[in-house]
Amino acid sequence: LDAICKALEMCGTWDKILLTNGGSVEGDIIYCDEIKEWRTKYSKLRFFNERGWFSTLIFGPKFFAESLDNEGGKSLIQVPNETMIQIQLPGTEKKKIEYQIYQIDSCIFGYQQIPDWKNISLYLDISEDDSKFIQEDGDIVYEVGQIINNATVDFHHKDGIFFRLDSSNTGMCFSNKITKFEWNMRDMFFTVGKQFDVEITAVKEIRGQIKYQVKPLD
Repeated sequence: LDAICKALEMCGTWDKILLTNGGSVEGDIIYCDEIKEWRTKYSKLRFFNERGWFSTLIFGPKFFAESLDNEGGKSLIQVPNETMIQIQLPGTEKKKIEYQIYQIDSCIFGYQQIPDWKNISLYLDISEDDSKFIQEDGDIVYEVGQIINNATVDFHHKDGIFFRLDSSNTGMCFSNKITKFEWNMRDMFFTVGKQFDVEITAVKEIRGQIKYQVKPLD
């Protein structure tokens, strides 16, 4: 799993910077407040200096970005002249390159955010507890048709056999739910402490308590 997470982290967001000299760089555009907002709102930004060379010489540049949002809409946003954009290159070294705004023609954003792969479950460990449903009050409730794995024979009753489903609940298998031979030989077939997979066949509430009926599976 560590290797998988490391590989996924290397995938990043798949951004792309197109440079004014015709080159391009792919990787992850590093977050700052402006970049984070851009990534959320826009899929592409094309930068340009609104002023001509003479006005730029006298007054300095005035940069704007023609933005394409995630819905296909276009708008103009002003970009501070001192804006620097940093991109992290793919690979384990995580090398970073920084560009000034005048060096960049456009930015194309990949994913809207870099996933925190360390906090994302790639699989779920399914145990015997997957057959339990927890109510708001903390009680475990089972449903008709559920299979409870490794239920334990708790004790023999004159009307049937009780199975321990978990630390708080038992289920009753009535004698008419098994063969007469099995019932007569219950001390051998259903030894106390022996484990069976059982199915919930009925759920009833009696005097505020939930009672379960079960049958062992072959």
